[in-house]
Amino acid sequence: MVSPDCYVVFGVGNELRDLYKVWEEGWQTPAVVIEITSKSTQKEDMNKKFRRYEQDLHVPEYFLFDPTGDYLNPILQGFRLQNGQYVRIPFQNDRLYSEQLKLELVIQGNTMRFYNPETEAWLPSPEEVQEQAETERQNADIARQNAERERQARMEAEAEIAKLRAELEALRKQS
Repeated sequence: MVSPDCYVVFGVGNELRDLYKVWEEGWQTPAVVIEITSKSTQKEDMNKKFRRYEQDLHVPEYFLFDPTGDYLNPILQGFRLQNGQYVRIPFQNDRLYSEQLKLELVIQGNTMRFYNPETEAWLPSPEEVQEQAETERQNADIARQNAERERQARMEAEAEIAKLRAELEALRKQS
């Protein structure tokens, strides 16, 4: 059994799972695996898992990332399965291209980001997604408040019009 830090599997449902068991998913294996390497996992990531993903599971792309820069040089490494063996993916403009994801893996400081060269846009980080959701929530709150103010103003205007009509009708009756 092997448990990757991050993986992408195409052709299966996107529901959350505590564990991904290939035998319960029609033997659909990951297309991409990303391991976050540390002191305690470096040997396993480079040996046992490397061989398991390459030889047993035939994972098309395998990436290793060392956020501290203490265990891998370069800190981001990628391998692509060719003729049953992993071949190192070359850096292009300080980026690794994932053919499976159609994205570039890019190091920014001690984080790894995904860049879509087709749209020329970064995939948002979890923090950016959260910020965007908060901004959208605030904008929705403001829109609701504005709509409520407009509704209140409309009701007041309608009440004033009704009052003026009543006064006008009363004046007509007096004359």
